[in-house]
Amino acid sequence: MPNLNISQLVSKFSSGVTKTSTVPVANTAKVIANWSATSSKAGSSVQFSTKRGRNFIDQILHLNNNYKKESMFSNMNKTELSMKGVPIEKFSKPGGSSCWYKIDDKLYYSPPHADSQIHKYVDEIYKAAGVQEHNITTLGRIGKSKIVMFQPDSHGYRFIESAGNISDNPKLLYDGFGVDCLLGNTINQKSILIANGKPIRVNNGLIPYEMYNSDGRLITPQKMLTEFVDIAEYFNPNSPSFHLLKNMHREDLIPALGRVRRLKDTDILKGHTGDLCNYPMIEETLIQRRNYILETMNKIAKTPRNIGEDNYTYLKRIETLMPKLKTYTAPINDTLKCSLTKAEKEIIERNWEEYKRLKKLNISHNATDEMVNGSYIHNLPLDNLDSVLKTGLVSGQVELGKTKIMGSSVGGDWSSTQGMLDTFKVCKTEKIKDYFVLKNRSGYEQGFLPKSGNNNITIVLNPKTLKGPIEQSIRYHGNLANNNPTHYTIPFGVAPQTIEKIIVNNIPREKISKIKTLIKYQNLDIKLYNIDGTLL
Repeated sequence: MPNLNISQLVSKFSSGVTKTSTVPVANTAKVIANWSATSSKAGSSVQFSTKRGRNFIDQILHLNNNYKKESMFSNMNKTELSMKGVPIEKFSKPGGSSCWYKIDDKLYYSPPHADSQIHKYVDEIYKAAGVQEHNITTLGRIGKSKIVMFQPDSHGYRFIESAGNISDNPKLLYDGFGVDCLLGNTINQKSILIANGKPIRVNNGLIPYEMYNSDGRLITPQKMLTEFVDIAEYFNPNSPSFHLLKNMHREDLIPALGRVRRLKDTDILKGHTGDLCNYPMIEETLIQRRNYILETMNKIAKTPRNIGEDNYTYLKRIETLMPKLKTYTAPINDTLKCSLTKAEKEIIERNWEEYKRLKKLNISHNATDEMVNGSYIHNLPLDNLDSVLKTGLVSGQVELGKTKIMGSSVGGDWSSTQGMLDTFKVCKTEKIKDYFVLKNRSGYEQGFLPKSGNNNITIVLNPKTLKGPIEQSIRYHGNLANNNPTHYTIPFGVAPQTIEKIIVNNIPREKISKIKTLIKYQNLDIKLYNIDGTLL
């Protein structure tokens, strides 16, 4: 860790407040306290963490009763105006990635790293839109050497006791309401903290999109952030935000929504600079939402409110004047609906339409004992063949009826490439018996081809049927450095009518008979071969 003196630390922090802010103090507690006071005057934007309904003593009792407590001291050199000897109490839960710190009778909450990143991103969005809130100090993490560090990318949120009720002055919310709509923030009395007469948004509408489990797969978010912004719902009499916004006039609403006009694309396209797991979806969707909000604002400016018309009814009427947003009918699961960009969803939608078209056709193939250049193959357990012949080969995140479609190359229950069917491309025409000699294949591909003793089979797709949107959307996902030049993916997947042959590896006669019966039952033109090229 670099050995920073206090002036360097203050300089790093002051850059996020004002260029002229200085905090000439020597220990951690004073740095935190004075920097907090300075930043409050600066009026920049940062989210807060709070425990509503508890004062400081109650919160300490709660932490003592429910968290593991560790006592420690910072060990940086005090003579260098740093932070040696400051007492620190750390409260954490086993297995958790967040914790609380008590330093010199002040409490700070340190959230998980991903949450810190998304909070920082949201702070910058509010700031770029010109919404002025207060910036409470950032607390560095305690590393292996138990040194307290200040780090711009590691937020800690100061515990603040309730200092007012937003219901007493709901007009404080109006200025930032447009950005609240953009981010999908919840608005209610519990989600707003009053500090120094200004509203602080505790809720962050983007946090659900950072929820990943240990193997990297996105957990289904708590809600879906779509291109449509339901502004009217904030004024629904049944909404928790209704009593705070019910007196908001049209003259208040227009400038509030107009705040997002200040957000340039470059202000939004900053998610990739941090560790935001889902930044392509977040960025693209926020740009669409900003445009929708501005179009709504224009419609409001041109459309007077009818006499006696309440906000909810008025905004529902405005919705009817808005251009219709594209709806997606492809049966992808909630994870994909929330994590794919608009462009990716449109590609999947086109392939879904092509899938439905091909599903209705009777397609004949001129299959031979050759693996034709340009064909695509997919390997799966024999047990999955029945569902494939009924519904085709599609991504593991597609839900077609009650049948579970196996989407990975080895028949797993999810596809390693979101919304895609993993395949291998045949790069030159050769006999089946030559293609299935493992030494002729890349090391990566060998792991997925039928071998002696396993129950996998190979599906071969006719490239002549994969035209139009499918051909245009097939993506190369190979890795030449790892000797994997043949891995391609198909968005959504393909209908069973595109299958020209199935290749098996010395399976029993009764299973061959069953496969032929299944093919005939589905009225498909599919030939069956052994890996030595024998027509079965």
